[in-house]
Amino acid sequence: MKILINCFLICITYTSFSQSKELVILDNNSKKPIDLVQVFYPSLEIGSISNADGKVKIPLLENEIIVSHINYIEKKFSFEFFKQKDTLFLIPKTNQLDEVVIYNLDLKQKFKEILENSYLKKYSTKKIIHNCTYKETFSVNDSLSRLFQAQLEWFSKNSLFKSNIAIDKQNIINLQSVDYSKIIELDNSLASSKAAYIENKLFFQFTHLNLLLELLINLTDDYEIKSIKKNENTNTVFFNATLRQNGEVIYNHKNSLIVFDKDY
Repeated sequence: MKILINCFLICITYTSFSQSKELVILDNNSKKPIDLVQVFYPSLEIGSISNADGKVKIPLLENEIIVSHINYIEKKFSFEFFKQKDTLFLIPKTNQLDEVVIYNLDLKQKFKEILENSYLKKYSTKKIIHNCTYKETFSVNDSLSRLFQAQLEWFSKNSLFKSNIAIDKQNIINLQSVDYSKIIELDNSLASSKAAYIENKLFFQFTHLNLLLELLINLTDDYEIKSIKKNENTNTVFFNATLRQNGEVIYNHKNSLIVFDKDY
């Protein structure tokens, strides 16, 4: 029996706004909804992510937005344009073969330099409230039996994980709303599978960047850099990595990304 659990969390700094706008993001060719599209205001660093129906709700502000997905061409929309639209379309990236590129970047060393020399100086360690989208899927034998997405308000004292302090003493999580929830009852032969889950205390410690960097430094050797995307302010590195402990694979980072400021 094969069991697959996926948990996904998008965290964005939270600010209260009086007006909001709901958009539907569709594939320009098939006209089907696109899941997990990031819609955000780049100048304000706030936004949200689309659900399985392609729907996303963002505060209505007089700034341009960026609509981004790894499989689609990124687009910018002016406030004057998207405030009058309920549906936005993304064009799929072509499946042409890319040339083989060797990237001269030692990710492990880069992570070490950030954690040891500049993490506390460059990364915010102030009290903060994040507006988060949490998505969970649970499949048994390739059959989806659980689909859940919710909006959370996550308060963190300093965005810094400390192993000697209980996680619930460092974070407070409040449920704001449930976007969608689909739970199918399993038959008796699979009843034990319903116990498969990730405890909040375990899951939310991995949302702290310093812990992730420590794991990527201490438990990973075989980094595979897929591509590097550069723009005016950031460098985005797409990579695969395998975490091993005592010779056993404990986690595979596939199609992962990390965004570096130009300063790094």
